Amino acid sequence: GYELIYQGELAPGLDQILVTVPGGYERKVSAFVVGEGDVTLLYVADGETHTLLEGFKATMGRGLQPHKGQGELRVNALNPSATLYIYLKED
Repeated sequence: GYELIYQGELAPGLDQILVTVPGGYERKVSAFVVGEGDVTLLYVADGETHTLLEGFKATMGRGLQPHKGQGELRVNALNPSATLYIYLKED
């Protein structure tokens, strides 16, 4: 099943690294925001950036392809008053 890998109040800022994950596995991510603010969740791996959450309060079961190196979940948060929850599942 899914494992909670991040739970925290967001601070204002751009390109903040929240969590790193090792490469080699296909994964699914679910995330949701409780509160207000402009929040974008990104996944960066092997030099590519994938937007997971933008303009919505939640994403469920979003697939992430395997990658060679370490992956990073990053957030851009403008005027946040919110808590972010990120769950990850390895397939």
